[in-house]
Amino acid sequence: MKVQKIMIWALPICSAALFVTGCERNQDMGAPPASVERSTGQKVDDKALTSKVKDALDDNAAYKFPNVEVNTYGGKVQLSGFVATRQQKEQAENLAKAMAGTTEVENKISVRP
Repeated sequence: MKVQKIMIWALPICSAALFVTGCERNQDMGAPPASVERSTGQKVDDKALTSKVKDALDDNAAYKFPNVEVNTYGGKVQLSGFVATRQQKEQAENLAKAMAGTTEVENKISVRP
């Protein structure tokens, strides 16, 4: 009888502990470790780089990229969204690579026929 009462109380507590510890960021997914904190200067630099890449995409005479999102973390630019052709995808990547401060470009843009 005592064992059943202990099990009734222990199960929710153990489940909650497993849930909480399982909520950490998955480093294999490219997310930064939870303990790494960027300085204010790094955040400002990333925001400025994101803005420069977005402006370059918007100002490009040959292609307009209204469905492309730009995110930056530590100088690594990630492009995502949709374009009409493979050339537009490549052009978006080349524009991002040409920006000063870009250390890497991860091109996750999909071509939508």
